[in-house]
Amino acid sequence: MTNVKDPRRQIRGALNRSTGAAFEDLITAACERYKILGIANVEKTPEPFKPVSGIHQKGRLWVFDCVATKKAQPDFKGTLSGGRAVCFEAKTSDNDRIEQSVVTDEQDKELDFHNRLGALVFVCVALKMQKFYKIPWDIWKGMKGLYGRKYMTQEDLDEYKLDFKNGVLQII
Repeated sequence: MTNVKDPRRQIRGALNRSTGAAFEDLITAACERYKILGIANVEKTPEPFKPVSGIHQKGRLWVFDCVATKKAQPDFKGTLSGGRAVCFEAKTSDNDRIEQSVVTDEQDKELDFHNRLGALVFVCVALKMQKFYKIPWDIWKGMKGLYGRKYMTQEDLDEYKLDFKNGVLQII
């Protein structure tokens, strides 16, 4: 049997990666603004990777092939004015709800650890890249007990809605 990739899944994966990257860019812009204002210094955590081959030419481009080695670190980490650490994960959904399972077990352990140390920990959520939310970590972890299910609907998320002020997503 040949290993044939489903083009629909490839397209869906590419769209998901693109949406996630756009959301992270929106957050990064907000973090840059917070740094300028002296409110916080929060940065995107780079993903660790390893090379799978050397540099080679692909058409007119030079290419360096690599793969992510793990995804345990939260997406963003930093320090708020006053010294408190902040640590959060960014997740998107093209539906009207967000599943608890989008946070991996490794990410869950890391966020729990930062939470126990006293950091401000949350999950920043974008629904259809139109509505944005900041869910405190304890609420995220307690979904099943709070809502009777392991996902949050748009209605559940409403009290955690984020606004834009002067074109900046108000995360902090």
